[in-house]
Amino acid sequence: MKIVAPNRATRAYTQTLVAPPEAVFPLLCPVREADITCSHTSLGTQGDEFIASFAEDFYRRFMQEWESRINDYLRHGAAT
Repeated sequence: MKIVAPNRATRAYTQTLVAPPEAVFPLLCPVREADITCSHTSLGTQGDEFIASFAEDFYRRFMQEWESRINDYLRHGAAT
C-alpha cells in the first residue's frame, strides 16, 4: 500500500462582532465567540481542485462577508 501525504489547506479568521456574547452565542457555537478555523483535506482530484481555489485571499473575503452579514443581523434583528 502506498501512503501519500494529503493535499490540505487550513485557514483561520478572527471575527469582530458588534454585540455582546449573550447575543452572539445562540447564533454560533457557545464554545468560542469568534475564532473560526477551516481545514479541508483532499481525497482526490476534485478535492485537489477545491484546495487550489481555497486561497488565503478567497477565504478572508468569504469570512469578511459572513462577518458583515452577522453584524447586520445583530444590528437590525433580521437579515436585510
